[in-house]
Amino acid sequence: MNRLSLLVLLFLISQLLQSQNDNVQVAFNELTVEQGLSQNSVVSIAQDQTGFMWFATQDGLNKYDGKQFTHFQFQFEDVTRSTYSKLGKVYVDSQDVIWIIANSGLLHKKKPDSKTFDSVENLDQVSTIFQASNNNYYIGTYASGLYSFSRISKDTVQILKAADKHMTTFDLFQYNDKVLAATSNGIIEISPDNSYRFVNVHDNTNFSAFAQSTESNRLFLGSYGKGLFVSEGSDLDFSTFKGFPNASLPDHLIIQDVLVDSTGKLWVATYGDGAYLIDFKKESIQHFIANKTNPYALHYNDVLSLYEDFTGIVWLGTDGSGLSYYDKDLVKFNVLTNKQVPNNISVDFVRAIVEKDGKVWLGTSNKGLTSIGLKANFYKMFTISNSNLASDRVMSLHANADDLWVGHQNSGLQKLVNNNAFKSFEATKGMSIWKIYQAQNEMLWLCTLNGLVLFDENKGVLKTYNSENSALVSDAIRTVEAGENNQLWIGTESDGLYLLNTNTESLTNIATIQDRIKSLYYNEDVLWIGTNGNGLKSFNSKTKTIHHFTTENGLANNVVYGILPGNKNNLWLSSNKGLTRIRINNDVITEIENFSNYDGLQTNEFNTGAYHKDNNGILYFGGLEGLNWFNPNQLSYNSDKPKTVITGFNVFAKPHPIVQNHAFSANQNTMTFTFSGLHYSQPDRNQYKYQLVNHDPDWISAGNNNSAHYTNLPPDDYTFKVISSNYDGVWNEEPATYTFTIKNLGI
Repeated sequence: MNRLSLLVLLFLISQLLQSQNDNVQVAFNELTVEQGLSQNSVVSIAQDQTGFMWFATQDGLNKYDGKQFTHFQFQFEDVTRSTYSKLGKVYVDSQDVIWIIANSGLLHKKKPDSKTFDSVENLDQVSTIFQASNNNYYIGTYASGLYSFSRISKDTVQILKAADKHMTTFDLFQYNDKVLAATSNGIIEISPDNSYRFVNVHDNTNFSAFAQSTESNRLFLGSYGKGLFVSEGSDLDFSTFKGFPNASLPDHLIIQDVLVDSTGKLWVATYGDGAYLIDFKKESIQHFIANKTNPYALHYNDVLSLYEDFTGIVWLGTDGSGLSYYDKDLVKFNVLTNKQVPNNISVDFVRAIVEKDGKVWLGTSNKGLTSIGLKANFYKMFTISNSNLASDRVMSLHANADDLWVGHQNSGLQKLVNNNAFKSFEATKGMSIWKIYQAQNEMLWLCTLNGLVLFDENKGVLKTYNSENSALVSDAIRTVEAGENNQLWIGTESDGLYLLNTNTESLTNIATIQDRIKSLYYNEDVLWIGTNGNGLKSFNSKTKTIHHFTTENGLANNVVYGILPGNKNNLWLSSNKGLTRIRINNDVITEIENFSNYDGLQTNEFNTGAYHKDNNGILYFGGLEGLNWFNPNQLSYNSDKPKTVITGFNVFAKPHPIVQNHAFSANQNTMTFTFSGLHYSQPDRNQYKYQLVNHDPDWISAGNNNSAHYTNLPPDDYTFKVISSNYDGVWNEEPATYTFTIKNLGI
């Protein structure tokens, strides 16, 4: 890796970790030709009042319902230079009419309830169209003037005087009762009577786009090559915005579009420099650029268009990689994988995790010990080749007030000294240490393949409990957990559960728990037991009651690697199929929620021993591909309900118009409905329920299947109803409906 590449990588990591430490998870998904987009240069984005998305690309207009694309054969301009751009447009007015500006600046208007467009005569070289609050239209051009069109009288008026018609209009914007035009010669402020005045902003500068924060009364103006301008108040007095004391914004950006989203943050789309997200409340700026090694990065550095849809998803149209889109609620977990760290650092195959003094330490399988400074963007790797680490197979980690302890496979116990060397202990030589657990008086419990060991740094091994001197049947101790009154619960690899009284040194087998144990958690008389293949069990230490929970009860998987407490009455489990949150009432589960890699997990498969809760309540889970961490009190869920629409209707496999209250003949009785929930972030996770009234006795759960088929329906009056949920299971109970009749034979 050359120096420049390394600097770029470190910058990306810094931005990712900074956003995660601020609990702002910025991860982009994509929509491209691979999913059905007609072409990957997206010059303009809009959404109609039904909720369908419209994407204008260099080769084709696309209507998208979350499941499929409908293509219209138009081509759109895609010319970008350092001082201007010439881009096609798709625009939806307040009457839900679709307008497009196709190649050569030709304006077209979609016919109502039709798939065809009419061209608008006597206008060419159109650059932009906008409907003002008075419902009149304003039409900008490339050096051919600026027009207003009255929706009432249908009159088209040239606004500009002859001497001013040479200017190009790049954007139009409603500002109070006036309309602003961003042009090649500053700003034009247009009054309702079409009189206008010029507002000088910066000499010899073309201006690209407006956005406004109504909350702060700031008006933003993008430029081609001169960065971002801002006006505060109502006097249109613009100045260059260069950032904040601790976060700068370049003043040479080629800005294609700007957008103030529903949270009040400003998005800035640039040509060649990715996208910026500016938070004026926190005085922070995040910069997103493409990085092929980071699956969560922006997908291209040339961003042409921005749009926020009804559900808060921010769309970024790029000039070569289709659409990137951001949903603030989608990725619920911070993540770190090998794709996001320097080449000489490994964060995969995690077997142990601990946090100490602001650093997260990861023990890996055969890759050594990794130290990560999440806030300081710090990485360090210890291996047998660059340190006196005893082995590269680090199976356990433990931190107390003063020390970091490292447990190895077949290489005993070590302690970190002076932050860069390790002290070994002869008494533990050759041990495989699966877990290190704090005992009294600064002693340690070591879970090993040779029994349970009580260790003192100065005295060595004080006591070993094994199959030769105790009730243990085997010596392989996987984990321990403190109980009440000097009790220590012991989970074995293959022979169940035991209880040690550390005062009397009596060790008892719990005969009713004979599972292979992976993890234990004890709280308020209840021991939770994660097993290797038999799900999760709760054991009430007072009543001896056992409850058993498996995939049949809703768990994602029956291997429970780790158990950590979240917020009140919640536990988090790691498994081979993601993470699971359970809500508990004493010793029973009242609610189960599973999370998969769709939610931002490093992968679905986690690992034995790789779980940790730090003193700030942050939970860490490690797996085959890396690390996840999160604050369980700040988990975000998407509450936006998708609008449900019926997108298609076939009679005997032939398309039929959706006309309400239509009467079909008796032999037109085999029908198929297709439908969609218009939430676009993860449409493959949207769920559906439907019912044909007078045929289906109840709602039918369809999962993600978006079609319903009926054959040989008898004559009757029917209403088809369908509802949908988003990816977080939030349902819109208002159905899309279609009412029809099948007539009796002969009528």
